[in-house]
Amino acid sequence: MTKHKRRTRRTRAQKSARPEEPSVEKSAELVDESGEEDSLEEIELVETDESSPSVSTVSSSESSHGFPIPRKSPQEEITIAIPPEPDREVAPSPRVSKISGVFAGLVKTIVSPFKKRTDPVVWLRRLVQLAFFVLFIYLFLETVFHPADLSLDETGDIAIGETGGPVKLFFELDPLVMITTWIASHTIPTALLLALTVLVLTALTGRWFCGWICPFGALHNFFTSLRGGRKKAMIDRGGYTTWHKSKYYILIVFLAAALIGINVVGWLDPFSFFYRALAVALFPAFNWAVVAFSTWVYEADPGIGPLRLTLITEPLYAALRNNVLAVEQPFYHSGVLIGFLFIGIVALNFFRPRFWCRYICPLGALLGITGKNPTVRLIQDENVCTQCNLCLADCQGGADPHAKDGWKPAECFYCWNCKSSCPVNAISFQTDIPERKK
Repeated sequence: MTKHKRRTRRTRAQKSARPEEPSVEKSAELVDESGEEDSLEEIELVETDESSPSVSTVSSSESSHGFPIPRKSPQEEITIAIPPEPDREVAPSPRVSKISGVFAGLVKTIVSPFKKRTDPVVWLRRLVQLAFFVLFIYLFLETVFHPADLSLDETGDIAIGETGGPVKLFFELDPLVMITTWIASHTIPTALLLALTVLVLTALTGRWFCGWICPFGALHNFFTSLRGGRKKAMIDRGGYTTWHKSKYYILIVFLAAALIGINVVGWLDPFSFFYRALAVALFPAFNWAVVAFSTWVYEADPGIGPLRLTLITEPLYAALRNNVLAVEQPFYHSGVLIGFLFIGIVALNFFRPRFWCRYICPLGALLGITGKNPTVRLIQDENVCTQCNLCLADCQGGADPHAKDGWKPAECFYCWNCKSSCPVNAISFQTDIPERKK
């Protein structure tokens, strides 16, 4: 009777496999039947449990040295462990991250008011800001249709600080225009006495004009709300810094220029700058884009069968032509420069909240000095406050509402965001007679 020879051989993969891995078989038995020649066995895939590495079987008729490998029995298999590939996370590029952050901020701006508790005063402030912004745009368009009221300089551009038409109402409310006009010409027009009312109210109630009335501030407020990012980063960028003092230095320069008879405040006064950007850059660009697009649609006449795009564009173009667009395409020499300057200033809101209002605006500096000791004051309940600093993340002016006895009314816009974002209601605004600082 012929005896069967039994011998055990370990494959190369089994020798290099870790002994602690439960799915790897430590050895494989190869049985050589006498009287039969070695032949190539079929390759089979052994399925394992999902929690263990995948295993595949390998067999060969010859080794790497040319020696025959004994065949295995039909019931046995040679297995090799193949560890699973780890999941790899691909980091997005910085440009994609910035774009996604802006998109996330836009979604947050639209959705967040309906998901979280918002103080009714915040809703009132938003409505007031929107109303004054729309009013400014409406008065600007009315002024466009009264070109005789505009003052032009020697280059044909609109003279700085010289406006006419209905939009001049906002300039009559501007205390900075009133003071620089008085210093430069030693006279105050009767219409500018409205600005004196703004100064008196600011001295009593604080710098509310920047957070509620100013249309240029409303525009910065909107783009600031589009910021994405984590709360920690928003908290780090929300507080007061020494750069807040830069706007006061700009105010000093403008007042000094007015003393020697040079009125250049129109360069950085918020109403003058916003009006100038609209008049020489934004509105001409909008006018050209609407006319060019409408003309192309009219000539190309795209559509499907009887449904033509002109059925929509022509009535819309007629409405804009009669109520918004200029009769002739406006063009100004400084339009490109002012346009890029305007875009750059608006883009700075993604770097710091309301960048213009915090660090540049001379009108804000004047109102900050006037309202540095108001009767409407922020009160923080130290027994309730948890020092989470969430109020600082939504602070528009960098007034440090989180600091104990460190609130800065000269930088506060009275936007009420800090009170609305406080999760424990530790912040409130109360009317109180301020104490003089020793």
